[in-house]
Amino acid sequence: MSIAYDDVVNAQKAQGDVIRKTSLTFSDTFTEITGSTVYLKNEFEQKTGSFKLR
Repeated sequence: MSIAYDDVVNAQKAQGDVIRKTSLTFSDTFTEITGSTVYLKNEFEQKTGSFKLR
């Protein structure tokens, strides 16, 4: 199954202001473990204090 760019844009529009953009935090630990640069998404910054709608 593939997802088209337009599908993503339409989903974002449908969510409106319910979901806010959250920041990223650099992870020293996971970057060291994986050998790749790793950032963690701060979902706790959502208005509900929980995770995004699924």
